[in-house]
Amino acid sequence: MLREASAELRLVEFLAILAALLGVVYSVFPSQPSVLGSFPLRDLFAAYLIFFMIYSGAAYAVLLRARPGAHNIAYGSLALFSILLAFEFVLAVFEIISDLPLLVLTQGVVIFFAAVLAVFFLLYYILAKIMGSFSLRIQTDQQ
Repeated sequence: MLREASAELRLVEFLAILAALLGVVYSVFPSQPSVLGSFPLRDLFAAYLIFFMIYSGAAYAVLLRARPGAHNIAYGSLALFSILLAFEFVLAVFEIISDLPLLVLTQGVVIFFAAVLAVFFLLYYILAKIMGSFSLRIQTDQQ
């Protein structure tokens, strides 16, 4: 049964790592749109991130025991992570829209976005290689 749950285990591990990285990114680059006023956005995000990490830990423990229906817990973790990403995405878009009138396109901004694009392609290549190795392992495990 643990062999069948290995894909779900990998999913929960991957999502927990991504959530931790998202928490690091959010703490390093704090943003609070001025339109929201004194709404405790950072506290809400921190509480939700902690809840997600606890849920992921519980999901991992349940998946290790290979309980019936445990894969539903992994997909619950995926849903909670989607909410976490939606939170960050909407916050980023909201911040961009509220700061759009202040945008000045300079040479430094163009170089910054060129560097972001280069790092994107590098990270995409690395992640594609990692996912390719996972899919090869899964295929060999199934045979």
